[in-house]
Parts: sequence; C-alpha cells; structure tokens
Amino acid sequence: MVTKTLHCLGIEQNKKKGVWEPTQLVEHLGLEVNTKDRQFNVTPQRIGMIRAGARHLLSTARPTTVRLHTDSFLFAWGRRLQSEEIGAGFWNGDDLGCHITHLELEAITSREPALMWRMRRLRILLDLHNIELTTRHIRGEAKD
Repeated sequence: MVTKTLHCLGIEQNKKKGVWEPTQLVEHLGLEVNTKDRQFNVTPQRIGMIRAGARHLLSTARPTTVRLHTDSFLFAWGRRLQSEEIGAGFWNGDDLGCHITHLELEAITSREPALMWRMRRLRILLDLHNIELTTRHIRGEAKD
C-alpha cells in the first residue's frame, strides 16, 4: 500500500533509507523507537558519540574571567563590568554616614537594570552549563 501510494504521487522509494515492512522496533537518528513497549532508548553508538563530544568540549574549554569592579567612597560609588562603566552615582540620605563596607556591598547589589540584566543572563548560563561561580576580593592600593 505504501509503495503504491508513493508511486501514484510520483515519489521514488529509496529502499536503503526506509523500513518498508511493518515493525515495532526501529532505529532513527540514534534513538531506538520501540512502539510495542512505548519506549525511546538512546543507542550505545549515540551515547559513545555524546561522550566523545563532551570529552572534547571539556578538554578544549578554557576558564573565563569576568571582572566586576566596584569602588565606593563615603559620598559616591562607581561600577564597571570588564571595561564598560555600568553605573555610578552619589549616595542618598539613607546611605550617607554608613560604614564603608556597607557602601561597598550596596555598590555591588544595587538594583540597577543594566547590571541586573547582565547578572540574570550570567546566572542562566552558569546554571545551564553547571558552572560554579567564585568571587574574590582584590585589595586596592592605599591612597594618601
């Protein structure tokens, strides 16, 4: 029936590419499709290809450093991501007089849309690729 229908439509049957007899088990694109048991299973060959690809990716991956630099003073703050300035301003009345450590944390966690958008993207990428993020405080030079 299938052969006759294809012929009537002017489609040439490729005997090597199709399964032309009824079957309950067929392999397609690295998956074993079992209609009897209602299962899709990844073939051992496909698993091997995925593992080889993962090994290659892991062996060629290089650590990437993204630098968020903040600087706080008793009256103002600034923030750069890599070399791009993404925020700066003066402290408002509530923050004036706070300890410098509090002001440094405020400069990092401020709800500025540009920074929050980048941080959300970074978080998604980290989760997607199962990457752990570490932070490090780099002491500034003492200024006279």
